[in-house]
Amino acid sequence: MAGVRQRWRAGLVAGRWGATLAAAAVAVATAAAGVWLGCGTGQAASRRVVLGVPVSPPLMVHIMPYVARDMGFFRKYNIEAELLEFEGGPRGIRALIAGEVHLIGSSSEPIIESIVAGAPVKMVFSYAHKLQSALLARNVVKDLSDLRGRRIAINQFGTTNDIALEAALKRGGLTLQDVEVVQLPFADMNPALANRSIDVAQHNEPFMATAIEQGLAVRFRGVDEYYPYMQFSVIVYAPHFMRDQPEAARRWMVAYLRGVRDYNDAFLKGIGKEEVVRDLMKHVPLRDPTLFDKMIPVGLDPDGKVNVEGLRNDLRWFVEHGLVTQPPDLDRVVDTSFAEYAVSRLGPYPR
Repeated sequence: MAGVRQRWRAGLVAGRWGATLAAAAVAVATAAAGVWLGCGTGQAASRRVVLGVPVSPPLMVHIMPYVARDMGFFRKYNIEAELLEFEGGPRGIRALIAGEVHLIGSSSEPIIESIVAGAPVKMVFSYAHKLQSALLARNVVKDLSDLRGRRIAINQFGTTNDIALEAALKRGGLTLQDVEVVQLPFADMNPALANRSIDVAQHNEPFMATAIEQGLAVRFRGVDEYYPYMQFSVIVYAPHFMRDQPEAARRWMVAYLRGVRDYNDAFLKGIGKEEVVRDLMKHVPLRDPTLFDKMIPVGLDPDGKVNVEGLRNDLRWFVEHGLVTQPPDLDRVVDTSFAEYAVSRLGPYPR
């Protein structure tokens, strides 16, 4: 437990969380004064909506806004959609708090930290409730207990990566003290597997399919196997967006949900898959479209329901590890009205 806390505190010293929490404090004061950057009124401003995307190039879990945009759904609902890419969720949440973007997609931990600090943001939509992320291992690992003494790469310290990895180790009778954990961007994990500088990667698509195809590693365990029901990412609305442009906020949600449903149709039902894959290829570092046939589709709820129980599990971990001392009431920071509006317009998704 001390090692986890030390890694998180190192992140604070490096400025990741410190800047986020400082921005949250400024944002609360700014919101109280009624001043938000980029918060226009009128018809023109209501049509332009900026989404912060937490990684570049986007992972499959973050690809849906691109699909919705490329397929013309935002235009259909009179939304001029702009996608602004950030290197990591904490930077995105800082932009949201500062009023530079209207909404972001992010994993839960920077959002929870910002809410604890007083930022008046709302989780409104399930970005991903089931990951296709998995542990990839060289052939030195056959069982979870074999992870002892291994060098394991995760994308970012102080995130849900830690929670999932600790869950995997626990199932093998191990703790974080029994392994060496290093931080690597997803794009750098395949070269590290190739040169054997790591033994295991808690990896993600589309890089995972490439690693397997090139024989760098094998899929060892899926995150959903060792940490089920994880609410990995959510869509978060800024208070100024909900307050000053509620109609645009609702229209954006309808358009986005259309993209999610087209993705599910393509990969779960085989409907329109060729067109969706063609759009996806514009935004991911893949040259072979057949790799999409080898990926496990990311879990995207076609009705946008936030898995609050999964968030509670994460929050419980943060509290147990001394990373959050005053846990927020999740029922007060999750707003389902926008997703419910989108479903009312489109109807329930046919399962």
